[in-house]
Amino acid sequence: MVAGLDDVPSGWVSTPHDASTDDAGNRSLAACVGFDIYAHHIADYPGPDVHPADNTRTVQSEVIIKDSFDTVTADVTEAKSTAFTDCLTSAAQASNDVGTGPQVTFDPVTTYTLDGAAVAFRSHLRGGADIGPQGSRYSDTILITKGTAEEWLNTIHDGTPDTPAFQTELINRLNARLPS
Repeated sequence: MVAGLDDVPSGWVSTPHDASTDDAGNRSLAACVGFDIYAHHIADYPGPDVHPADNTRTVQSEVIIKDSFDTVTADVTEAKSTAFTDCLTSAAQASNDVGTGPQVTFDPVTTYTLDGAAVAFRSHLRGGADIGPQGSRYSDTILITKGTAEEWLNTIHDGTPDTPAFQTELINRLNARLPS
């Protein structure tokens, strides 16, 4: 169900996802908007981090099975709200793993349309040398739903955003594996 090595170009590697880096962002998001992605959940399936050897890109996903289709519908409605987008910006800042050097700045989180996604968000972190040789990091969070399942897909790419074609291919692969 979750993203893995079969979903990315050859030569990528898989490492266990370190959920401790998610905690600050999830707490900040829940406190800000009152939206807890784990509320009303029956099961949770976190996936590994998959990335190329140079570690300039990462793909990670997590499937959360909810107690009803109505809960999933309410989650999508909440995720599409302006308040959620504003709070996601704050959460991204709270979970920043590259530091807070003088050059690190966040653009406001924006939503965009992506075939097969219930909603997609993009955050852009700029920071020159504080971020590394690329000087910029794009992080996209994509919500895919099917029945009572929610899949939260994250794609992180240094320098430039991942292409819609790459993301749509991931969505199609993951959506095919989600339970109804």
